[in-house]
Amino acid sequence: MAGTARSSFVWGMIFLTATLIFVILAFLALPTGGEEETCSISEMLSPLSMILDMVLGYIPTIAYAILAIGFGLFCFKKMKKFYSLWQASKPGPRFHFGLKQAIFLLIFILAFMPFILPLIDHGQNTKDHSIYNPYWNGCSNLREMLNTSSSTTGRVGYNVQGIESSLSATMRNNDTYKIIVLLGPNRLYNLATDIPFFIDFLRTGGSLFICDDKGTTNDFIMDLAILSGLQTPFVEFPKGDLADNASYIPGENPHFPVIKSFEATHATTNTPWDIIGENKGVALNHASAILPFGAILGALMGGGEFSGEESGINVVGKTSSDYSYMDMNDDFYYDPNVDKWDPSFLVDFLASMVCVLTDEQKQELIDYASAVMLGNLPKTVFAASDLPQGRLFLSSDASFLNNQLLEDSRFSNAHFAENIFNWLSYGNSPNNITIYFDEYHIKQEGFEEFSSAYIYGVFIGYVNWMSSSAILAWLYPFIAISTLSRWLPKDPEKALKKKEKKAAKKEKGEDATKFRIKFGSETAFVKKIKSLREKSDFNEPVLMLYRRILRRLNRLLGDKEPTTDNIISLIRSASKKEITAKDDVRLREFFDTMNELKAKTRRKIYSEEEFKDIFFEMTWVADWLNLNVI
Repeated sequence: MAGTARSSFVWGMIFLTATLIFVILAFLALPTGGEEETCSISEMLSPLSMILDMVLGYIPTIAYAILAIGFGLFCFKKMKKFYSLWQASKPGPRFHFGLKQAIFLLIFILAFMPFILPLIDHGQNTKDHSIYNPYWNGCSNLREMLNTSSSTTGRVGYNVQGIESSLSATMRNNDTYKIIVLLGPNRLYNLATDIPFFIDFLRTGGSLFICDDKGTTNDFIMDLAILSGLQTPFVEFPKGDLADNASYIPGENPHFPVIKSFEATHATTNTPWDIIGENKGVALNHASAILPFGAILGALMGGGEFSGEESGINVVGKTSSDYSYMDMNDDFYYDPNVDKWDPSFLVDFLASMVCVLTDEQKQELIDYASAVMLGNLPKTVFAASDLPQGRLFLSSDASFLNNQLLEDSRFSNAHFAENIFNWLSYGNSPNNITIYFDEYHIKQEGFEEFSSAYIYGVFIGYVNWMSSSAILAWLYPFIAISTLSRWLPKDPEKALKKKEKKAAKKEKGEDATKFRIKFGSETAFVKKIKSLREKSDFNEPVLMLYRRILRRLNRLLGDKEPTTDNIISLIRSASKKEITAKDDVRLREFFDTMNELKAKTRRKIYSEEEFKDIFFEMTWVADWLNLNVI
């Protein structure tokens, strides 16, 4: 019996642990952003292609979910097989443990994981660009700077919040103006939920601050532009590192450029004009560049140098005039044959929309556009756009806001950041502004994240998304009613259940009365029970009563052995009442228990309450045999 109990415990732990692991992996298998796009824009614009890409991205999640359900049910089947025997080996009343209890226990554990995990990782955050990361690569100084009211401009004092779950959480705030900041997100934004949210957010007057990290936001910006009908700028951040041989951080290499060429009339640079004052500038760290597609189209159509206005953006800051380029192979040397951008997919799209071009004409356009965009010409690194209802600011580098560069007094990164948020908030009082930093779409570099904050955000995010979805929200009341109805009594059934309970109590009371009448006199049997009660040993009286049933069974069975199967078969043929599946299980459990008591393979009965339970069960079995136990 001890081995059986251990087996039950082991299988139960395997069931819970394996299911937890598979469920977590199902969430973590969600596709991440920043991957290289290989399809053409015409394919991206295809609704069928968009739906197919979205479905394919969730295949790992579906696979892990199927494994979780399958393996969990297998372990539960093994667990349930030994559970009744395990319960029989324990003193006191039995506890029913079924699939429903297992599922609710699993949900309970998952719900409390965010409270348990901080005890393990202490809530530490080392993600790049996270406002909760206090190290050099984090942006905790930016959060503190925006939260306080003692900065150089005297304007900061915003309400700053980090989004660890669904972006829809921002919809609950209708009291302040909202700014959403994306600092180098490297998780994929959901095409079905996140992109429509941002489109609606910008159309209702919100402001968006996008800081790219080597092309991680390309998919997001492209999806946003296409699905909004080009209401947002159509730009790209090319792969590679921006190098500026004429202006970079002293002691570092050209991949740490210092931007000193700013548009003096823009609000982010002229209040006051000290972004480049005292020869400071804004320092970057392995940045990219902003390639406005509208300007690219102009270049493909025969234009020369461009400002970016064709794409609906205003250039705010750019590199030096003749010594900047995109270093594609990190050799710190400009090679026009290597350090170039490949606009072939855009050319294919343009050709399909405008005219039919020969392969030779396409190649000429590709070479020309690449030379114009990524030659040794000034590269746009900061840009702004006044949308019909909101504002958008673009940065080709998220690292210019990290702790290391923000606190470096040699540069004006902190002052420039304050001006950006002032412009995004339309110069309103910071007390009426809430800045949301998207923490959920920043993952740990190099491996999947299991931090307490992320696990919490995953679960809460999906709960928020499902509860705010127009398709799923109306299902929640039905799910709640269905779940609660299994645990709480319904009004029509309440009287019936009460009546059944009263009848069962009456039947048990009658059996107890018979017990008291039969044992009311001081017979040898009663004296024996009193003696055994003092010793807390009830095995012998139970077996004495069971022998009476055995004698009746032996007479009815004749030459057959009194096995459980033979006894059940006898009762089934002799009884006038129909034996249900529930009755069959109950009879088998009783005879198995009695055989174990008889063979002394089961522990002794020490509890008087347990003795009564077995006695009443014995009277129920005796009724099937038309026999009085006492």
